[in-house]
Amino acid sequence: MRSRDYVKLELDKYQEMKQRFQKELVGLPQGKLAAHRAKGKSYYNRISGKENLYLGSEDNEVVQALKKRRFLETAIKNIESNQVLMNEYLKEYCPVNPADVMKTLPKAYQTEETFGLADFMDAEKWEAASYEKSEKRPERLFHRTIKGDLVRSKSEAIIANILYNMKIPYHYEENLLLGHELVAPDFKIAVRSESRFKLLEHCGMMQDPKYRRDFKWKLEHYLLEGYLPWRDIFFTFDDVDGSIDTAAISHMIECYFL
Repeated sequence: MRSRDYVKLELDKYQEMKQRFQKELVGLPQGKLAAHRAKGKSYYNRISGKENLYLGSEDNEVVQALKKRRFLETAIKNIESNQVLMNEYLKEYCPVNPADVMKTLPKAYQTEETFGLADFMDAEKWEAASYEKSEKRPERLFHRTIKGDLVRSKSEAIIANILYNMKIPYHYEENLLLGHELVAPDFKIAVRSESRFKLLEHCGMMQDPKYRRDFKWKLEHYLLEGYLPWRDIFFTFDDVDGSIDTAAISHMIECYFL
């Protein structure tokens, strides 16, 4: 993922956090705290305009509410400061990916040649090209995705549709040789921002003993061939009740595959 994309994701998180903190502020008392210590214990006064009201010890509800207000106000101020800086970064951001740099050049200088600096093919052409697809149990391929692929489970269809909607090129069950073993990862994904491929395996039946054994076997062979989890290969799972956390999977794909 490009640094610009990380900043956009962080801005979304900041905005959500800011809105949550602003809601927390509603109903909290106004004013500032002044503290003094006596016999090893802190005591507080609330100062609001000309009013100076003694509140007592730490346990006083108004003391806690004013401390919370100060925390929230400071956090919101920090968020707003960061938002200004991050939006300025996005405004001034310049692409460095060879293909993106080429698009910024005057037409007289544009060419399909990137002078040996790009090490990744056109991802869209790669996605559309034919490939050696697994022929294992074709009768189980009965869930159709938006792109038109037939996949084995509703969860895989959801993941495929997330990739499609995010315009992330992928191949479904493309054969891969792991040492002397032929496997078919659920998704081989072209990550344009990193100019390389990553794999994604969805694990949907981990409650089944044979499924777990097959998963462990495949994971061992991935590791033996140098595929590292959360760098080269990623895993998603169904919950024990068969449900799937679409939001969490979408967030993972945004972070590692855009």
